[in-house]
Amino acid sequence: MVAVRSLGREVRDWQTGAWTRPDGTPDTALGLCARIGPLLLAAHGVAARTAAGDADDESPRPSRDPLPALAPALAELIGSVEGDARALRALQGVLGALESDRAIEYLRGVVGGELGDSVKLQHDDALAGSIASLLRRGDRDAVGEVIDSRLAECVALARDVYGTVFGAPLFVLARSTAIEAFAEVLLDERVAPALGIDDAVYSLVNGPLVDDHRRGDALTRREIAAVVRWADWCDGVARRALLPQSFGEDRWHGAELRSLATALTHSLLSFMVREERYEEALALLDDAPAPIDARHERLTRVLAAIPAPGAVALAVPRVAERSRLAAAIEPHIAEIEALHEPECKRLDRPGVPYDVWIFEQTALLLGVHALCIGQPAKAYDHADELAWARNDRDVPIGVMYMLALAGIEEADALTLPEPDFPLDDPARPGTTRALDDAPDDHDDDQPRGRTVGLAADLLAALDHGYEPDLDELATLLERLGIDVAVSLVAPDSASSHATAAVDDARERPRTWAEQCARLCAHLVRLRAEATATELEREERERVDALDPTEDVTVDDEPEPWSDARAEDLVQRLLDGEAHSDANDADLLGALADHLASATVHDLDERWLAALDEGGAARRGLGDDAADVERVRVLARVGRVSAARAVATGLFWRAVNGTTGPAFAAPDLADLVEELGAPDAELADMRAAMAREHTARDPLGGEPAIAIGARPVRVVFVGGNEIQAQYVAEIERALPDHISVDWFMTGWSARWGPEAERIEAAYERADAVVLMQFTRTQLGRRLRRSSGEAGLPWIPCTGHGRDSLRRAILRAAAVVEERRTPPTGKTPPL
Repeated sequence: MVAVRSLGREVRDWQTGAWTRPDGTPDTALGLCARIGPLLLAAHGVAARTAAGDADDESPRPSRDPLPALAPALAELIGSVEGDARALRALQGVLGALESDRAIEYLRGVVGGELGDSVKLQHDDALAGSIASLLRRGDRDAVGEVIDSRLAECVALARDVYGTVFGAPLFVLARSTAIEAFAEVLLDERVAPALGIDDAVYSLVNGPLVDDHRRGDALTRREIAAVVRWADWCDGVARRALLPQSFGEDRWHGAELRSLATALTHSLLSFMVREERYEEALALLDDAPAPIDARHERLTRVLAAIPAPGAVALAVPRVAERSRLAAAIEPHIAEIEALHEPECKRLDRPGVPYDVWIFEQTALLLGVHALCIGQPAKAYDHADELAWARNDRDVPIGVMYMLALAGIEEADALTLPEPDFPLDDPARPGTTRALDDAPDDHDDDQPRGRTVGLAADLLAALDHGYEPDLDELATLLERLGIDVAVSLVAPDSASSHATAAVDDARERPRTWAEQCARLCAHLVRLRAEATATELEREERERVDALDPTEDVTVDDEPEPWSDARAEDLVQRLLDGEAHSDANDADLLGALADHLASATVHDLDERWLAALDEGGAARRGLGDDAADVERVRVLARVGRVSAARAVATGLFWRAVNGTTGPAFAAPDLADLVEELGAPDAELADMRAAMAREHTARDPLGGEPAIAIGARPVRVVFVGGNEIQAQYVAEIERALPDHISVDWFMTGWSARWGPEAERIEAAYERADAVVLMQFTRTQLGRRLRRSSGEAGLPWIPCTGHGRDSLRRAILRAAAVVEERRTPPTGKTPPL
């Protein structure tokens, strides 16, 4: 029993990727692998035949009585000789000479696995022993190969007594049809609980099935049904289950299982709401596989009715949207307040647990509604509730902006600090280091500190990429006493200075004057970006207005695009009438570019439907390119969590080596991070890249730069004004021998002259980096022309500063590898 539980801990750690075999693994680890089989067999009533043989067989047989006692003794001995190949081979000979039973066969597999014998040569219970050794060593690839080549036997193990411990580790590595095979055995058929099944399903739903919502949801519902069934089984036995899934003292009573089923149902429900699949969420409420907390049901129905994927997605609504949003929330205010007040009372009582999701959602919903109806003081109070509950850590950038907006607007007048007022001097009264945490009565004992705190919230939101209404931002800066006249300078001349001001002050500003300068620089930057976008829109309208029959070559696409043409093609794709157009990747790419550059996104949802599994556009673009486009569209329409789910699925395909060269796992990981993935998920992704880097992703990661390396010149193509902000900081971070020619091509349809300028730079370049953030046909042309020029091209899928820098370093590493004469060894990247 102790051995089963101890091995269970290792299996769970291995399954979640939290355990790696350190040097000097404890001697007991192999002993646990050795003991688990005999203990399992004995626990389930498997015993050797008696010396008398069968009742109807009178022939004498050699005595087999010693075998039941001999197997545990040999198991202890195996555990004591870990790492001693000679001793293990001797034990292998002893086991081979013994007459077989299930325990002996299992031990043969354990020893064979430790000695490196091929798993394919093992059979029956020896296969279980080999798998035990592979699990102990953390060899996921080898276990995966066993599943692929011997699926039927692995499923049989999951159905047999070994399934209690080995079922989940096999399940978590299953792919494609193997997932269904293990799910049927471990979830639909199994009478009693198995160790680690909840972790296995979680890993599958958030890994291989992350981009297949229907299968992931169905698998979770099957797990919930199994957990409820197992709860009934636990209630029906006189004692606790022999082999618990986890080792908390209270986990495996029937009541605890039902609690787990409810938690799983809530998780599934919240995922549907976050993905804005409201109809599916309401259907789940009406036919829940396990009891649902009444408060969660009420809040889910409120979010579906507004509709909103969560309160954070609503903070802060644009000025033009506030009346509509207020009208949407207004009918549910009484319900929201009824849910909010009890959680507030629990939160105010130390040590009393409160429902974090209910509290945060309702607090922000009330705050957003107050802001929309012109009650900034109430809006501030509710936003401050959330920040206070989180101890001012991990506060969403929308809430940071809401705090600043509501706090500045509610004050009749703000006491402004002097220009040299130090922000980080703890001895100076009124200074602040974190989110504004003035008391609820706003006593203003430290009026200058309150102003500094509000400005700090505003700056934090802008530093983290929040894009506010520009007129509203200008008003806030004026109330903070900041002269915004500089923001009226022509954007072309002001934007570079603003970008430099922001880039040069990444560290916390030291004085009130520095803080004001950075806030003003953000306004200049945002106005410059808005002006550039407007100029591009005007250019597109001018091009669209041209007569396509005229001999004018202002548009480098096959023909000028218009919203009407785009709508016609999207509808034909959905109706199945596109014919050859559906297979024209260039045409579909041009359509995607037009939709990305449009100011109105009415077609985006229909375009997403054409890109979904089985859609006509997906067939034409290919799975990888279609998924990248889905990420782009989902992020564009504000469904960031859905975009992150698609990007995560693409990342795992890249790690597994099933994507093309244009999709590098490190860039996709950066993209997932840019889309707001939690730290735990990012840690799993970084660990997976570390394991797969050498074999499957030779361009991945951040390569080491050799000292004294020869100069490398990189041509970087893609991005717009946002990426242009990163240039100075990236160049400062690059080694001295790497220089970059930057071509921020944006979304202009007139990419022909730009392509010629880029190709002219090939003569002095060593490599080309191509962002996904370019016109589709421009990217195709440059990939072709760079190859013809003998230059390697490196993909850059992410949009952030680190993604750009890493792609440039990878390009330099590829150049160095090409320059290094072959030595018979693969040079490290």
